[in-house]
Amino acid sequence: MNRKRSHPACSGSAYPKRIIEQEKYFTLYTRYQTTHEHAFSNCLSDLLKLRAERRKAEKDEAALYQQAQYSRTAFESQKRGQADQYRKRKLIKLACRSQTPVPRFSNSTPSPRIAPVRLEQLKHLVKIAMEEVLHSRHAKRDIKQAA
Repeated sequence: MNRKRSHPACSGSAYPKRIIEQEKYFTLYTRYQTTHEHAFSNCLSDLLKLRAERRKAEKDEAALYQQAQYSRTAFESQKRGQADQYRKRKLIKLACRSQTPVPRFSNSTPSPRIAPVRLEQLKHLVKIAMEEVLHSRHAKRDIKQAA
Protein backbone atom coordinates (compact mmCIF):
# COMPACT_ATOMS: atom_id res chain seq x y z
CA MET A 1 0.00 0.00 0.00
CA ASN A 2 1.77 2.81 -1.28
CA ARG A 3 -0.19 5.88 -0.56
CA LYS A 4 0.84 9.33 -1.34
CA ARG A 5 0.80 11.46 1.69
CA SER A 6 0.79 15.05 1.00
CA HIS A 7 2.67 17.20 3.44
CA PRO A 8 0.64 20.22 4.51
CA ALA A 9 3.60 22.56 4.00
CA CYS A 10 4.04 21.33 0.47
CA SER A 11 0.48 21.44 -0.63
CA GLY A 12 -0.42 24.26 -2.90
CA SER A 13 -2.95 25.90 -0.63
CA ALA A 14 -0.94 25.56 2.64
CA TYR A 15 2.38 26.79 1.28
CA PRO A 16 1.37 30.40 0.66
CA LYS A 17 -0.31 30.53 4.09
CA ARG A 18 2.94 29.50 5.75
CA ILE A 19 4.88 32.17 3.86
CA ILE A 20 2.31 34.78 4.77
CA GLU A 21 2.50 33.68 8.41
CA GLN A 22 6.31 33.88 8.36
CA GLU A 23 6.15 37.31 6.77
CA LYS A 24 3.86 38.46 9.60
CA TYR A 25 6.34 37.19 12.19
CA PHE A 26 9.18 38.83 10.31
CA THR A 27 7.39 42.18 10.18
CA LEU A 28 6.64 41.91 13.91
CA TYR A 29 10.27 41.05 14.56
CA THR A 30 11.53 43.99 12.53
CA ARG A 31 8.96 46.30 14.09
CA TYR A 32 9.95 45.41 17.67
CA GLN A 33 13.65 44.90 16.98
CA THR A 34 14.35 48.60 17.47
CA THR A 35 12.26 48.56 20.65
CA HIS A 36 14.26 45.62 22.00
CA GLU A 37 17.55 47.24 21.00
CA HIS A 38 16.49 50.47 22.70
CA ALA A 39 15.53 48.60 25.88
CA PHE A 40 18.85 46.73 25.80
CA SER A 41 20.83 49.94 25.40
CA ASN A 42 18.91 51.52 28.30
CA CYS A 43 19.63 48.53 30.52
CA LEU A 44 23.28 48.55 29.49
CA SER A 45 23.64 52.25 30.28
CA ASP A 46 21.96 51.69 33.67
CA LEU A 47 24.36 48.84 34.38
CA LEU A 48 27.37 50.97 33.48
CA LYS A 49 26.10 53.83 35.66
CA LEU A 50 25.62 51.49 38.61
CA ARG A 51 29.13 50.08 38.17
CA ALA A 52 30.57 53.59 38.06
CA GLU A 53 28.63 54.56 41.19
CA ARG A 54 29.86 51.45 42.99
CA ARG A 55 33.47 52.21 42.00
CA LYS A 56 33.05 55.80 43.19
CA ALA A 57 31.51 54.63 46.48
CA GLU A 58 34.42 52.23 47.01
CA LYS A 59 36.90 55.05 46.34
CA ASP A 60 35.02 57.37 48.71
CA GLU A 61 34.93 54.66 51.35
CA ALA A 62 38.67 54.11 51.01
CA ALA A 63 39.28 57.86 51.23
CA LEU A 64 37.11 58.11 54.36
CA TYR A 65 38.97 55.21 55.94
CA GLN A 66 42.31 56.84 55.15
CA GLN A 67 41.07 60.17 56.51
CA ALA A 68 39.87 58.45 59.70
CA GLN A 69 43.27 56.82 60.13
CA TYR A 70 44.96 60.19 59.61
CA SER A 71 42.66 62.00 62.05
CA ARG A 72 43.16 59.23 64.60
CA THR A 73 46.95 59.61 64.41
CA ALA A 74 46.61 63.40 64.45
CA PHE A 75 44.41 63.17 67.55
CA GLU A 76 46.92 60.89 69.26
CA SER A 77 49.78 63.25 68.45
CA GLN A 78 47.68 66.17 69.70
CA LYS A 79 47.08 64.32 72.98
CA ARG A 80 50.81 63.63 73.27
CA GLY A 81 51.55 67.30 72.64
CA GLN A 82 49.07 68.36 75.30
CA ALA A 83 50.60 65.90 77.75
CA ASP A 84 54.06 67.31 76.97
CA GLN A 85 52.82 70.86 77.55
CA TYR A 86 51.18 69.86 80.83
CA ARG A 87 54.37 68.13 81.98
CA LYS A 88 56.48 71.19 81.07
CA ARG A 89 54.14 73.53 82.94
CA LYS A 90 54.24 71.26 85.97
CA LEU A 91 58.05 71.22 85.88
CA ILE A 92 58.16 75.01 85.56
CA LYS A 93 55.81 75.41 88.52
CA LEU A 94 57.89 73.03 90.60
CA ALA A 95 61.08 74.82 89.61
CA CYS A 96 59.60 78.18 90.53
CA ARG A 97 58.34 76.91 93.88
CA SER A 98 61.60 75.24 94.83
CA GLN A 99 63.87 78.17 93.97
CA THR A 100 61.87 81.07 95.34
CA PRO A 101 59.98 80.75 98.58
CA VAL A 102 56.57 82.37 98.58
CA PRO A 103 56.36 84.90 101.41
CA ARG A 104 53.76 84.21 104.05
CA PHE A 105 51.29 86.94 104.78
CA SER A 106 49.12 87.40 107.79
CA ASN A 107 45.36 86.94 107.52
CA SER A 108 44.80 90.68 107.61
CA THR A 109 46.68 91.39 104.37
CA PRO A 110 45.57 89.70 101.15
CA SER A 111 48.16 87.45 99.52
CA PRO A 112 48.95 88.43 95.92
CA ARG A 113 49.40 84.80 94.65
CA ILE A 114 52.24 86.00 92.44
CA ALA A 115 55.62 84.56 93.24
CA PRO A 116 58.67 86.67 92.46
CA VAL A 117 60.57 85.33 89.44
CA ARG A 118 64.26 85.71 88.83
CA LEU A 119 65.57 86.95 85.49
CA GLU A 120 67.24 83.59 84.72
CA GLN A 121 63.98 81.79 85.37
CA LEU A 122 62.12 84.23 83.16
CA LYS A 123 64.60 83.67 80.33
CA HIS A 124 64.20 79.92 80.72
CA LEU A 125 60.38 80.21 80.68
CA VAL A 126 60.43 82.40 77.55
CA LYS A 127 62.76 79.93 75.83
CA ILE A 128 60.45 77.00 76.61
CA ALA A 129 57.39 78.97 75.44
CA MET A 130 59.10 79.88 72.16
CA GLU A 131 60.06 76.23 71.58
CA GLU A 132 56.45 75.18 72.15
CA VAL A 133 55.18 77.79 69.69
CA LEU A 134 57.68 76.70 67.04
CA HIS A 135 56.85 73.05 67.64
CA SER A 136 53.11 73.69 67.26
CA ARG A 137 53.64 75.69 64.05
CA HIS A 138 55.77 72.92 62.55
CA ALA A 139 53.13 70.35 63.52
CA LYS A 140 50.37 72.42 61.85
CA ARG A 141 52.48 72.83 58.72
CA ASP A 142 53.14 69.07 58.59
CA ILE A 143 49.43 68.35 58.92
CA LYS A 144 48.59 70.75 56.07
CA GLN A 145 51.26 69.22 53.86
CA ALA A 146 50.02 65.71 54.58
CA ALA A 147 46.48 66.68 53.60
